[in-house]
Amino acid sequence: MPEKFTLPDCAWATLIVLAERDRLFVEGNILKIMDPGDSGSYQTYLRTALASDKAKREKRLQVTRQVQDQNTELREAQRIIESKTESLEAALNDMSEAKQATEAALAEAQRAREEAEDARKEVEGAWHKAKNDLDYLQRKTQFELMGNIVRVALFVIVGVGLTTTALYALALFGASASDSDTTLLANTWSNMFGILLTNSFSIIGTIMGVKYASAGRGGGTDG
Repeated sequence: MPEKFTLPDCAWATLIVLAERDRLFVEGNILKIMDPGDSGSYQTYLRTALASDKAKREKRLQVTRQVQDQNTELREAQRIIESKTESLEAALNDMSEAKQATEAALAEAQRAREEAEDARKEVEGAWHKAKNDLDYLQRKTQFELMGNIVRVALFVIVGVGLTTTALYALALFGASASDSDTTLLANTWSNMFGILLTNSFSIIGTIMGVKYASAGRGGGTDG
């Protein structure tokens, strides 16, 4: 430990004046090696200076601890802020990715809707075409069937008419025909022609009725 030293009286007097007037004291470890001697005023100054130095040291230590605590709190706050910033950036990235995924999904849905609409239109077009083809085929079949029926009916009517006419002519101009047979055959021939004409008109009327009824049902279905 260093040896203590003494100050001249003038130095002590200056220190005491500064202490009383300006509250200024010597500080630091130098106070531990100052020797006040037997002077009560010097001892009082040294005790006061040591107490002041101790108080200042404690105050500085307290301030230092407060600063350290504040620095610790600031570092913790900074760490929390950085952590929250990273979390926020991650959330923003997730939101951006979710937005991109949503936009892609919406675009895909729009594309699928357009494709479905195109497919629907194509199916409707094919359905209308098939329906028109079926209607055309049905009408063509009906026309062909009615034509065949008319032809067969005409063939039957003409055949029966020719047959009855030939029989009537044979009876009329034949050598063995009597007047009563000729008269009976003439009546029969006349009645047969009436029946044939009636049946022919009835067949034609029935066919035309079926034709117009089918056309009416087809028009109602289309409407």
